Amino acid sequence: MNDTVLLAGFSNMDLVDFHYHIDWQSWKDSYIELIAQGQGRKRHLRFSGVSNLRIDEGFNGSLSGMEIVDISDRHWDSARIEVRNFEQDPSVTFLAATMETVSDT
Repeated sequence: MNDTVLLAGFSNMDLVDFHYHIDWQSWKDSYIELIAQGQGRKRHLRFSGVSNLRIDEGFNGSLSGMEIVDISDRHWDSARIEVRNFEQDPSVTFLAATMETVSDT
């Protein structure tokens, strides 16, 4: 399967803010907001319908190996986006139904 990369380029960026809102009534209303910052650049992203969140032991906030890919061709009901790490360093990974770029400056 060849997943399409929607967003990459997190080299030399760190996770500076991370909010996980869990809606216990409906997982579809759960969301993650993350802010990555580094080398004069700041990205604020929002993911809705979040599932399978994993934060590896030893994760220090470095997002250098992070990429966001379109997995809609897998035809899963609840996930169309995967946030994953292509390096072996500890990371944060999860699935989401949608992604919104709040700001990218």
